[in-house]
Amino acid sequence: MCTVEMPDIMIKLLPALIVKLTHISATVAMASPMLEFLSTLVRLPHLYAYFVAEQYVSVFAISLPYTNPSK
Repeated sequence: MCTVEMPDIMIKLLPALIVKLTHISATVAMASPMLEFLSTLVRLPHLYAYFVAEQYVSVFAISLPYTNPSK
């Protein structure tokens, strides 16, 4: 919600937040909120416009366990 409501602040905090989200265990309970957050992030390009490769890798590291159909 902060990402949408306070984008100016979140631009500065988002890279650290993305790294912290990679440390959360991928569980069924976390799948929906995590994928919803990432899909919201995709719709706000001004927030990730200044990402470096490390942040993009982190986003994929977050989403990969939740999109694995065998789990």
